[in-house]
Amino acid sequence: MEDIMNYFSFKRALFQLNRKRNREQKILSKLIADAQEEHGPEVWNEIYQTEGFDLRMANDKISYLTSRYLILKAEKMRLTMPHQTDKGEDWEWSQYVRDWLLTTKGDREVRKQIKQVEKERLDHFSKWVTMLVGLLGAITGLVAVSR
Repeated sequence: MEDIMNYFSFKRALFQLNRKRNREQKILSKLIADAQEEHGPEVWNEIYQTEGFDLRMANDKISYLTSRYLILKAEKMRLTMPHQTDKGEDWEWSQYVRDWLLTTKGDREVRKQIKQVEKERLDHFSKWVTMLVGLLGAITGLVAVSR
């Protein structure tokens, strides 16, 4: 995974991984349906455990990509990241990609921090734009009155 990831490269990679996951899901669903027709409903769990590796790998790759993107974005903003520990609620170890992934809770916390910083930046920017538009309106009014 590259260290420099912008929004567009993230979305492109995410799109490709989602397509792969959807293909794997279709293949696995077909295998399970065929096995249930031949051997009954009790065999689906065994099929899922033996044939679902590619699907679980695709899901973990999506989680890994999303985690890396959020981490890089948060680091750019100099936000504090949750600590990676075995007993933490914010991270989990993936056996498929062999790295730490943000859990749902960790993902939510990092996104909340990012949104807060972006909102603060937008508020600061909008104050300046409002003042500049007001100043431009006042200058336009003075020019119109002076003529």
